[in-house]
Amino acid sequence: MPPLKLEEATDGTFLETSFKIEGSYIHFRLKNANEGDERKVWRYFSRTTATCLSYEQKRSTLIATLKKVDSMAGNKSERFESAMHKLREFADLGYPVKVRQYACYRVGRETGQTIWNGVAKQQPWM
Repeated sequence: MPPLKLEEATDGTFLETSFKIEGSYIHFRLKNANEGDERKVWRYFSRTTATCLSYEQKRSTLIATLKKVDSMAGNKSERFESAMHKLREFADLGYPVKVRQYACYRVGRETGQTIWNGVAKQQPWM
């Protein structure tokens, strides 16, 4: 139904998952069209311009996004790399370091994945 339309998938993508095969192992994580420096898809509200949303709504969106990153990652290295790309998107939207760190620590507490402590401390764009 309009305005929805089908998109051609690229190699290494199936539905919302990116993957690569190395030998007999499949590495997989959440698909992210915005990996790297170029923003191809608008997804989240800017922290400063979206004044109609409360701080709690913006923070909850960040946490929910990181939980999705966590659940879609096949291993720690995929989780780490995917999280860094997502956090970069939120950093570019003006989300402060402390808010991003809080979200990482909270996702770590709730999922039991200790990698989130390292993610919180290693954001290079702090």
